[in-house]
Amino acid sequence: MNKNLFYKEKEGSALRSKSEYPKTGRLGFRPSAFAPKHILLAEDNLTNQIVTCELLKRFGFMTDVANNGKEAVAALKARHYDLVLMDIQMPVTNGIQATEIIRHPDSGISCTIPVIAVTANASEHDRTAYLAAGMNDCIPKPVDPALLLGAMERQFAIAAESRDSAHSDTKCGGPQPQSAEKKSMKKIFDKEDLLNRVGGDKTLCKTLTDLFVMTMKEQMEQLKASLDTGDAKQIRFYAHSIKGMSANISATALYETAYQTEIAGEKGEIEKARSLTAELEGLFAAFLSLVSDNEK
Repeated sequence: MNKNLFYKEKEGSALRSKSEYPKTGRLGFRPSAFAPKHILLAEDNLTNQIVTCELLKRFGFMTDVANNGKEAVAALKARHYDLVLMDIQMPVTNGIQATEIIRHPDSGISCTIPVIAVTANASEHDRTAYLAAGMNDCIPKPVDPALLLGAMERQFAIAAESRDSAHSDTKCGGPQPQSAEKKSMKKIFDKEDLLNRVGGDKTLCKTLTDLFVMTMKEQMEQLKASLDTGDAKQIRFYAHSIKGMSANISATALYETAYQTEIAGEKGEIEKARSLTAELEGLFAAFLSLVSDNEK
C-alpha cells in the first residue's frame, strides 16, 4: 500500500478541528485517531460501495456492507457495530424506515449506535427529516473524504464522552440533579457553536431553534406520559430523541441530562428518570428564556 496516501498526525497531538485537517486533494487521506472501528455501510449501489469501503479502509476502519435497509437491520441484530453509514434511497427498506426500526425500543439494537445519512438528498429540509427519524448527522453525495471522516469522528467523540460520563456517574453513585441556574449559559444554549455549524446563517439558526422548541415540547409531553404509565422502553426512546435533538441544537446541558434519562429508562429506573425529567423541564425553560433574550 502506498504510504503517501496517508497523513500521519504527530504522536500525542490532540484532535483538531475540521478546518485544521489536511486537504484530501493535496495530502491524501489520514488514518483516524479513533481507528480501528467496525462500520456498517448500508448502500445498494455497487460503485458507491466500493468507493466508500476504500475510503473507510484508508481511514483505518473495518466495514461490512448491507445492500438495503432490511439487511442493515438484520446485521445490527447479529453483531456489534460502532457506527452506521446509511443511504436513503434503497430497495426493500429505505434508510429512513431502517433507522426508525433501529431506534424503536423493541428493536433489540443498541439505542446509542450513531447513524449518519449519506445521500444526494441533503437539503436542510431533508436533513430535518433524517434527524427526526433518529439519525445523528447527514453528509451529501458525492462523498467528500474530509466531510465523511469529520462526521464520523464527531460521533465517536460524542460516544466516548458519554461513556466517560456514565463511568464517572457509576463511581460516584449516580448523577445528582442540578438546577438550571447552576448550568453555565453556554451549556444551556451555545448559539455561537450552532452558528458556526450552519456557516453563520442566522436565518437558518433561528429556523432550527424554532423547530427544536416546537419538537421539544411534543417530546417532553410524550416523555412525561411514558413516566405516568411506567413504560421504561418509551422513556428510553423519547429521552434518546431529546438527546439527539439537543446535541444538534448545541444545548449541551439538555443533551447530558437526556442521556442520563435514557440510561435510567434502559435500566428500568422509573423514579430516577422522573427526577431527571424534572431537571430537563427546568433546563428547557432556561433554554427558552435564553433564546428569548437573544432575540430581543
